[in-house]
Amino acid sequence: MKRILALIICALTLISFAACGGETVETDGGDGQSTNGSTPDTGKTPSATSAVFVYNGVTIEMNALADPVIASLGDPVSTYESPSCAFQGTDVNYNYGSVEITVYENNGERRIYSLFVKDDLVSTPEGLSIGSSEADAFAVYGEESRTDAGNIIYHGDGVDVTVTFTDGKVASIEYVATFD
Repeated sequence: MKRILALIICALTLISFAACGGETVETDGGDGQSTNGSTPDTGKTPSATSAVFVYNGVTIEMNALADPVIASLGDPVSTYESPSCAFQGTDVNYNYGSVEITVYENNGERRIYSLFVKDDLVSTPEGLSIGSSEADAFAVYGEESRTDAGNIIYHGDGVDVTVTFTDGKVASIEYVATFD
């Protein structure tokens, strides 16, 4: 049931990018470089079982407080807002070139909802990147993470990591927060 719910949430997120109307706000920013190269205080203690992403020296954990992470990453290349289809209010998407981070608001707190890897210039902490082989991906996440469609959904602590393939190569990597 949790896997089905996670797939539905992923689908809703993708649909929200395409289907949710409303005003889109674009801003130009800097180069997306880390301002201090440190890991911000996110309000969560990372556990050994949580799947995290590190970008420009900043550890990004799903469902962590967003503002310290965004501040540590520096100015995004662009941002846009859209009405949230999965939550109440507005989602804010921060484009840092190689990754895009989606932030949601819940009970007055802005939190990281998802991270989408956009190109092969970055890799997961385990060394997986766009263009990696399917065998490399299964070596990282295990055969038990294989879906019926042949892709990967790894269920970590508070996060699902979805890896899709095209022609035996990693085509996309996405981290999405999960909720109990």
